[in-house]
Amino acid sequence: PAGTGHGSKVFRLVRRGGRVVLEVLARLTDGAIVLLEWAVRAIGLTRVPRVFARIGIGWIAATLIFLIVPTLFIIPVAFTEAQFLSWPPRGFSTDWFADVLSSSVWINAAGTSILVGLMAAGLGLLLGVPAALAMARSRMRGQAAVFAFLVSPVVVPNIFLAVGLFYLFSRLGLTATSLGLILGHAVLAVPYVVITVLAVARGYDERLDFAAYTLGANKLQTLWRVTLPVLRPGLIAAFMFAFVISFDELTLALFLTGGEMTTLPKRMWDDAVLQVNPALAAVSALMLVFMTGLVVTAEMIRRRGTRGRL
Repeated sequence: PAGTGHGSKVFRLVRRGGRVVLEVLARLTDGAIVLLEWAVRAIGLTRVPRVFARIGIGWIAATLIFLIVPTLFIIPVAFTEAQFLSWPPRGFSTDWFADVLSSSVWINAAGTSILVGLMAAGLGLLLGVPAALAMARSRMRGQAAVFAFLVSPVVVPNIFLAVGLFYLFSRLGLTATSLGLILGHAVLAVPYVVITVLAVARGYDERLDFAAYTLGANKLQTLWRVTLPVLRPGLIAAFMFAFVISFDELTLALFLTGGEMTTLPKRMWDDAVLQVNPALAAVSALMLVFMTGLVVTAEMIRRRGTRGRL
């Protein structure tokens, strides 16, 4: 009891301290906004916000160019006639794409990644959707801590997760197995499912559920026939985001697959270490197009669902 009382006191002190810090930051932010507005009125520059907007747009564009341009350099290299990766590429040929698409090694690796990605994304939905709906509809204590715990795999470096999962799965006999890899990828998929579904569920009108109750539906029927159909765009987007995260994951594959399984990112890693040729560039170009298409499609589905609710 003494330890419990001491722990509760520490918890209250931490909570009060957090509230004080947030209040101070809020007051500082409000003061900075008031000071900025006063300076704008004093100087008489009514177009300062527009100038700031243009500067912000230019900065965003420069950042996107800085991030995207190095990735786009791989596309011309994939069409080279040379036998080694070089810049600028020499000639034009699609032989490397033909070699990749006709290689059983690359095809099997891609099939493994797709299968693991689908299973991990499905498991992520089973775990993440109930958690997101519970947080969206309840006002339980410690909800912020629960949310931080659920999304912690996004913050924690993947190498830490890989080492921890390898230690755990080695004791359970799950290393170098499909099940172990699927579970590991599901750990990374759950945060993206929770974030996506939570954003959609926040705007869900619970009066639809109440209307279903008055018409005689129980909670399970309401969930299956009302709630989930309304949230379907968000669920599809969450599934696709989770699949992308799993499909592109390398660190967990290096630790959990051993030499028994080969995913596409792991095969690319092995190829980069053992033999650097334009086939690697061809696979990278194909993955870039595939992943971009999935992300764009998921975002379009999510926005369509949001507009439908509005």
